[in-house]
Amino acid sequence: AVASAPVASRAADMAAAGAVMAKDKAMENATVAALAAKHGDKAAAVKDFASATLQRAFLPSAELQAAMRNPSAETLAANPNVMLEALALMSALRHPKAGIMRAMFEEGVSQAAKSDAVGQAQQAAAEKAVNTAVNEATQGAVPKLPPEVSKAATDFVRQNPDQVMQMMRLAAQLK
Repeated sequence: AVASAPVASRAADMAAAGAVMAKDKAMENATVAALAAKHGDKAAAVKDFASATLQRAFLPSAELQAAMRNPSAETLAANPNVMLEALALMSALRHPKAGIMRAMFEEGVSQAAKSDAVGQAQQAAAEKAVNTAVNEATQGAVPKLPPEVSKAATDFVRQNPDQVMQMMRLAAQLK
């Protein structure tokens, strides 16, 4: 099991160090230095606020902390956002395995996008859109087209996007 407390502590330390470095860099600017000299106590309050905000930004959510204490496939399946948050946190901390995990995640998403279920959902959405457009254009005279017609239309759009855009521009000019 991965302990979340050291990761969160390291993230908070890095955020605090980043805030200090940002303040130091800003103080190199004459205008910022003059404002800090004029409003010294307020500048410290702003620095503390910025530091605390950065620390909270890098603190993992309660769900991620729980998943890190007891990692399991079931936890990830139940809450996929945990995986996305973990990837973001690992990337922010420049963890060496972040790139590998991101590539694996992207490959999984790519495979899912190519699955039959996604294709069927896209086809169903396209059929509904085509049928709605035809129904409106014919004022209800043609309520539904055969699925082959909407499939042919979506295939044409995928294969000829430039021509479709030209037709859409022409149609917009005619209105």
